[in-house]
Amino acid sequence: MSYARSRLWLGVSGVGLIVLLSLGCLWRQVPSSFLPQGVTGSVTDVLALGGLFLSLVAIMAPLDFLGGYLLPNRAGPQTIRAKSFLLRWLRGISIQGVFFLTASLLTLTLGRWYGNVGASASVLFLCVFLVTFQLQLGRLAGSLGQPKQWSSADRDRVVAATHLTSAYGWKPRDLVLLTHQDPGFTGGVVGLPGREQIVLPAGMLNRLSSDELAATIARRLEAIDDGSRTRGLIVGFAWVLIGFNLSAMLPGAGVTSVAELSMTCLGFTLWTFLGLLTLP
Repeated sequence: MSYARSRLWLGVSGVGLIVLLSLGCLWRQVPSSFLPQGVTGSVTDVLALGGLFLSLVAIMAPLDFLGGYLLPNRAGPQTIRAKSFLLRWLRGISIQGVFFLTASLLTLTLGRWYGNVGASASVLFLCVFLVTFQLQLGRLAGSLGQPKQWSSADRDRVVAATHLTSAYGWKPRDLVLLTHQDPGFTGGVVGLPGREQIVLPAGMLNRLSSDELAATIARRLEAIDDGSRTRGLIVGFAWVLIGFNLSAMLPGAGVTSVAELSMTCLGFTLWTFLGLLTLP
């Protein structure tokens, strides 16, 4: 099985696992039985949220090991050392854990003060925050780095590619090259509309000619220039807000306690799965 197909099956398995667990916990209303239902902030909320995140880490750890260590090592050509993987993994879940707790507490606080309107404002703020600092958060959580040195051939290839895209009529954008041990890393477009940056894996320079590199960059420039990425962000934000509010209306769900918010998140996970099937 190819690396791409093995990653596909791993993704399908991971999504299926999370969806089935969410559906089961939602059906049985598990959060209402085990999590705090108080509507005032306390240390218990923080402990409960921390326990939830550690439970999620335990569930996802085998999939992280397969996708971040075993499959890339099988695909090659570079070998990821176990110690390096573990350190990067711990760093990634630490960043994610901080964001998880901060986002949860912010949503709970505004939800208790202003109800669904306050919680929705929190969710919208978090969406904008994630897109604004997409590159920085990706580098922190994904252990992405910038090349320490460029060969003259790589530099010439990048310059030639950017000149070609300009000659074709595309507006130049900031180009960020990042290194990563995962051969599946492909980069993308990051940043708010009007401040977009093009991210490419540094290893791509060794595999593509100037023409091929220019075509790769041009595809991403076109997604920006024709407005499709901006429209995608707007639809994505709307999808998140609509789904969050619908999920908060489910039996036992809400935004004023850890138990209610957890029920809301379970429902929102199913809504996200629906988006995965339809939005692309």
